[in-house]
Amino acid sequence: MLVLVIATALVMAALAIIDRTLPRGIVDFELCAFRGACDEVLAAYRPAGLEVGLSIGLDYLFMPLYAATLAAAVVFVAARRSPRARRAAGLIAWGATCAAGFDAVENAALYHMVDAGAATAGWIASGAAAIKFALVALAIVALPVLALRPKPAG
Repeated sequence: MLVLVIATALVMAALAIIDRTLPRGIVDFELCAFRGACDEVLAAYRPAGLEVGLSIGLDYLFMPLYAATLAAAVVFVAARRSPRARRAAGLIAWGATCAAGFDAVENAALYHMVDAGAATAGWIASGAAAIKFALVALAIVALPVLALRPKPAG
């Protein structure tokens, strides 16, 4: 678990450093369709092609790391809780794993837009990103909730 947390934190730090070099943050790009701003973001990203590609590429390494870290943490925290809490944790862990799949769809759409120079896949990217963020948020919120649940008697 510690190795997963460290590896995830290191890749997350690298992504944050790359994100600071972008004219607009990567989350702005991921959710651009909700604001009707995909063409605007793409125009801002044109001079930063290498950094955008690096961010999207490194995110493919980040996906299995954050998914495994969140899933393992949720299952670990719930291990000594009630059977109901353990079942919920299992579902939430699967959700964290699915989040990485939605992230992959999102990244493919983002790459397609950068490559095409047009917002042709904005809704695919933004829809997948929204689902990904919801599943990741659920896992993050579940951690303290599960940790604070009482252990079964006996």
